[in-house]
Amino acid sequence: MAVNLINPYRYYVAPSESPGTVTLSGTLGSPNLATRTVAGTARAGWRFEADKEVFRRQGSWSNFNEDWLDGAGDVADYEIRATKQSGDTPNVGQALNTWLGLSSDRNWEFSNNVNGTTKECVLKIEIRDANTLTVRATGYYKIYAEDSGGGGGTTGTTGTTGTTTTTGSTTETGVTE
Repeated sequence: MAVNLINPYRYYVAPSESPGTVTLSGTLGSPNLATRTVAGTARAGWRFEADKEVFRRQGSWSNFNEDWLDGAGDVADYEIRATKQSGDTPNVGQALNTWLGLSSDRNWEFSNNVNGTTKECVLKIEIRDANTLTVRATGYYKIYAEDSGGGGGTTGTTGTTGTTTTTGSTTETGVTE
């Protein structure tokens, strides 16, 4: 066992394999984009999975063809943090500005069902080594979710009980695809 120089009370076993390569893509000027425009609930976001893959939500989830960790390496040795650079705060997923272990899937998304509105933001995603606290990769990811109206989204609220008025043929009581 080796002593963690950042925290001498925390011990860890040094990996026998060379560490994997941690990579993220997107720049602040040209972030990766997850977008969804629909009449009704628009869902868009990003998910960084414990199996090392990155997924994009544009209604439904699909593989973004990017692995955040290539090669040898244990996902438990890494943490992720999302920091909002601009726009609205995602309303689904993990907290912002908090380092979270990557042995579980981590996601940040919008679920927007307010007719005629848009929710969007740019997130700075960082992945660091959990043992040394060294940031290994940084990327930028944009989320854009627009409810174009007319599809059953919320049109407003009335009274103090939070009752909603809806349009369209269905009333949503939860988030559905």
